[in-house]
Amino acid sequence: MNIVQCEPGSKYFFEVEGLFKVQWPDFSFDNYSVQLPKPIAVVIDNKSVAGIAFMHYPHPLTGKSVIWINALYVLPKFRKKGLAKQLVELATQKAMASGQSQTLAYTDIPEFYQAMGG
Repeated sequence: MNIVQCEPGSKYFFEVEGLFKVQWPDFSFDNYSVQLPKPIAVVIDNKSVAGIAFMHYPHPLTGKSVIWINALYVLPKFRKKGLAKQLVELATQKAMASGQSQTLAYTDIPEFYQAMGG
């Protein structure tokens, strides 16, 4: 297993976009901001099996544009192995490195993030 930052235009960049399209058919990395951390992929046998990506969006309390986790997806075969948690921890490090004091997530499964202490 390898953790890869997905360079725009790379094989893994397109693979992770494809993973997200499984869950969200209208998802696209078109216009992905170079000011955001690069998407991150979990690669097994030279194939992306999980990924996480970011977006800029206003903070709900301050209105200031901050980095959010926008998409997190793990192929069903690879779930329950800690990959999503590992990706969220890396995403948190990336957001903190940009000067944010917290990581925000745009999600329809808040219980996943709450279980991690969020």
